[in-house]
Amino acid sequence: MRTAYLVSLKYSPVFLMICRERARVIRARQPVTMLLSRGYAALGGAGGQTHYLTTSTSAASMVLDTAILSTIRAPALLRLFRQDRPALVLFENPHPANVVVAVLARLACRDTLVVPVLHEPYKADKAVYGLSKSVYISLVELCQSALIRLAGAVVVPSTTAAVVFAERYPGFKRPVIRIPLPFERCETPEGDRRYVSFLGHAVKVKGIDRFFQLVERAAKLSLPYHFQIATSSNIDAYLVALSPVARARLHVINETTLQDVDIQRAAANSICVLALYETVMQSAVVPVAFMHGTPVIATDLPGLVEVVTDHETGVIVAQDASAGAIFAAIDSIQNNLAQIEARCREAFERHYGDEVVRHATRALLDLVHS
Repeated sequence: MRTAYLVSLKYSPVFLMICRERARVIRARQPVTMLLSRGYAALGGAGGQTHYLTTSTSAASMVLDTAILSTIRAPALLRLFRQDRPALVLFENPHPANVVVAVLARLACRDTLVVPVLHEPYKADKAVYGLSKSVYISLVELCQSALIRLAGAVVVPSTTAAVVFAERYPGFKRPVIRIPLPFERCETPEGDRRYVSFLGHAVKVKGIDRFFQLVERAAKLSLPYHFQIATSSNIDAYLVALSPVARARLHVINETTLQDVDIQRAAANSICVLALYETVMQSAVVPVAFMHGTPVIATDLPGLVEVVTDHETGVIVAQDASAGAIFAAIDSIQNNLAQIEARCREAFERHYGDEVVRHATRALLDLVHS
C-alpha cells in the first residue's frame, strides 16, 4: 500500500502534537511517514517512520532550507518517494519548501494527492504585524498560492478559514474539507487552579502587550489575581519593565524549547486562559485549554467565537475591552468555575473529540482511495 506523508518543515511545537495525532488517525487506513523540521527531535520526535529535512525556526533559515532541499537534498528525497510511493502528501503548516516537496512527490507518482492544511488562508490586514512580519506573511502567502495550484484538495480547520479561503480563491473547484485540529488526549495533572494565563507565542497580535498591562494594572489595584505565562518567545524586555510587585504575581515558564507537558500543565492549573487576539482564524490554545476544563477569555473574532461560547465555556470581550471589563470576566469565571469546567470538557469533545476528527478525516482518505 502507498504511503501518506505528513509534512511540517517549519518548527512550531504545537504541530508535533497535531502531527502525532493526525498520524494516529490516518494509520487506521494508510501507512504514514513524517517529513519534519529537526527541531521536533528535541521534543521527542513524532514516532514511527520519520525523516528530518529542515532546521527551519526563522525566515532566514526557511529560505536556506528551501535552497538546500531544492538542490543538494532533492535527489535523496526523490529516491525516498520512488521507494516508498506517496498516495497523499499533507502539509501541516506553511513553508516555502512545501512546493519543492510537492513537485518531487508528483515526479515520483503523478497521481499523488497534494493537500495543504490552511490554518489562515489569507491575512487581509497585515499592517498589524509590523513591516518585516507583513513582508514575511506576503511571501508565505505567495508560496501557499503556488502549493494550492498543485493541490487536489485543501483542508481547513475552521469554518472561518473555509469562508476566507472561498473568498480568496473563488476559482478553486476541488474539494475543501473541514477537519478540526487533532489533539492528543492528555490527562489533567493534579493541582489547584490558580492562574490567569497566557500560552503560546508572545507576539503583539496575540495580546502579549495587553497581558503584561493587565499584570501591572492588577498589581497597582491590589487585585487578588496571580498570572502565568508559558512561552518559548523572548520576553526579557517585558519582564524587566514590570514593577517588583507585578513581577511577584507572575509565574513564568520560558524555555527556548517548550515541552508539551509544560503547556498542558500550565493550561490545567489556570483559572482561565487569555486569548485577547487582534486577528486569528483559529487557535490551538483553545482546544488545549478546553481539554483540561479551562475556560477562555477571548476577543470577539469569528475564529474564536466559533468555538468559545460566551458565559458557557468562557467570556467573549470586545477587542478594545478595558482592563476593568477583563477583570470582570475573570471574576465571572471564578464565581462559576465548577459548572464551566464541565462545559469546557464537553466543548472539547464536540469540536475536537476523536470521533469528530475521525469522521472528518474519512472524507480526505476516501479521496486518496477513490
